Amino acid sequence: MSFEKPPQQDLKTDSKKSFEEMEKEVRSISQMIGLDFSMKVRLGAPGKGSYYNFEENSITIDPTSKNIEFVAAHEGAHRAITKFLKTLKVPRKEEKKKQEMLKNQEKVGWHFVFNSLEDVAVNDWVCKKFPRFDDLSKDQYLDIDQSIKEHIKKHGGMPRFMRYGFEAINQRYNGEVFKEDVPEEIKTALRNTKFMREDLYSKIPFVLDEKEVSSNSWARYKRNDFIWEKEIKKLAEEDQKDEEVKEFLKSRLDEDNDLSEEERKELEESIKKLKKELEEYLKEKFERGELTSEELKRELNENCPIDLDDIGEELKEKLRKALEDSPEEVKEEIKKQAKKNLEDTEDKFNEKLTTKQKAEENSHEKRRAEEQRQKAQKKEQRRWEKIKQELKDKHLENEWERQRVLVLGEIDKLYSLIEKLFKPTKFAWKKGYESGHKLDLKAAMQSETRPILNLWEQKYLPQKKDYKFSILIDQSQSMAGKNIKNSFLGTIIFAETLSKLKIPYEVLGFSDRFINHTKTYKEFNENIKNKREHLSQIIKSTDGWTPTFEATRIASQRLAKTKRPTKNKAHFLLVITDGKPDCSLQVLKQLNQELERKHNQVIIGLGIGNEIEEANLKEAYGKGRYIYCAEQAEFPSKMAELLKEIFEQTQGIR
Repeated sequence: MSFEKPPQQDLKTDSKKSFEEMEKEVRSISQMIGLDFSMKVRLGAPGKGSYYNFEENSITIDPTSKNIEFVAAHEGAHRAITKFLKTLKVPRKEEKKKQEMLKNQEKVGWHFVFNSLEDVAVNDWVCKKFPRFDDLSKDQYLDIDQSIKEHIKKHGGMPRFMRYGFEAINQRYNGEVFKEDVPEEIKTALRNTKFMREDLYSKIPFVLDEKEVSSNSWARYKRNDFIWEKEIKKLAEEDQKDEEVKEFLKSRLDEDNDLSEEERKELEESIKKLKKELEEYLKEKFERGELTSEELKRELNENCPIDLDDIGEELKEKLRKALEDSPEEVKEEIKKQAKKNLEDTEDKFNEKLTTKQKAEENSHEKRRAEEQRQKAQKKEQRRWEKIKQELKDKHLENEWERQRVLVLGEIDKLYSLIEKLFKPTKFAWKKGYESGHKLDLKAAMQSETRPILNLWEQKYLPQKKDYKFSILIDQSQSMAGKNIKNSFLGTIIFAETLSKLKIPYEVLGFSDRFINHTKTYKEFNENIKNKREHLSQIIKSTDGWTPTFEATRIASQRLAKTKRPTKNKAHFLLVITDGKPDCSLQVLKQLNQELERKHNQVIIGLGIGNEIEEANLKEAYGKGRYIYCAEQAEFPSKMAELLKEIFEQTQGIR
């Protein structure tokens, strides 16, 4: 892990063989230490950093990294022993503690300190397992002082929580003696937490057993949280206060803030001096080839160093009072910007201290974006509620109309998710041709073991298919109450969406109380607007046994009679039920499979609500042919996901 920008290197001068050899070497190290020989390990772009991506289960190594072997070992160790708090399984009695910790991790400084101490623990594990990396681990952190110095030059100081994390690493690898420029409050915090840090470093697994790895990872999280509560939280709060004063100065220095001419001059001279020192520092880096001319200009424009220790305590207090006396809206704006400044600084350095996925997961920027997304989502929800209320105030004649108002948002969502499936506007690729526009790589690889002639894919604009849906609703006695209400809402969402897509469909109910076990509520050629009153009867009638076998066979035959010549499975039968048929699940499964083959249809089982027998749906309809939703709000996304999967399997299009 390098803490300053790596020197520019031209990899083009290296031979292809040496690059491949280097990649092979780091791959073998990372995979061996991570004990994952299927994990992808590759050399990345020079100067772009090294990281383990949890989501992809891959490691990228910067080829210009200092001690590249150690970097490969370190990232492999993250794969082996670092767990992510959000997905970490903890004892049930400690779940409350985990939730409190997840709240703490959103605060400025928590993750930087954890990442600093986690890197040390990970390195200790590597070096105990593989002693040859011990010296390399120490060499890797020789540049920390340079990183501290550069940040102070650019900003006039370093946040206390960040200095604590850096000095904790410094003490571990560069000696116990404090350097002269370490602030006294940081020394005190480090002394007060020395035993706790050593305890955290010791919480590493001896064997890579999942239970032990998780247990030790949770122990490190708890110890870090204790350190945060005991010492770092106070430092971060002081950082926030200082950053507010700095932001106040940057935005209000030219305004009337009760400063004397002498005090104003003192501030201006301090800022001017620091700016000049930064300029000289950056120009030296430019002359050494560590910065481009564009980077030099950007650094000078973006950074305005302010050192509060460079001005007297009396003046600092006067500035704090001036800030406190400012209008509330001004104070809130400054506090918000100061917090963002600290969060952005933490995000930047977290990326140097941790794996990429972890940095992204714990990024303040990502959290802010998620908060904005949720805010927009709530705004959209309020808009829908307003529309619903306006519609409710109108005279709605039947239950279908009244319930449709409640799920307008879900109808809109499902339509947007599946519109492109049924109305393709782009060219698609179809496999299985003896000649074509491009080679089917998967088929070509298989042809090495067995001859395959149709290795090519052709591009074409998909034609409109003979799409039709039959919606078959269970109206037996077991559906009474919540089940029929949820099924009714699901039917409304799907039927109204199909109407918007102009896809023909019929709606049937089934119970042994109906003649021939089924009842027709809407036929394929009928307009939904004329059938909503009749469809409202669905929710009013639940009685009798559950003849799923007979009803499925009848609905499938009705659907088959409407079929036009087509090469694709474009007919779908959706059975909405609680998963309690009056026949065996195995018999129903065999029927579904037989009807799919015979009529070239797709038969899907759907259950909505917490009283549904999900296991029965899975057994009767099979993987990739059923949907279970705990509540109707989940239905649009789950239905869209299943349809996309079915289209890939049956339409031959990707």
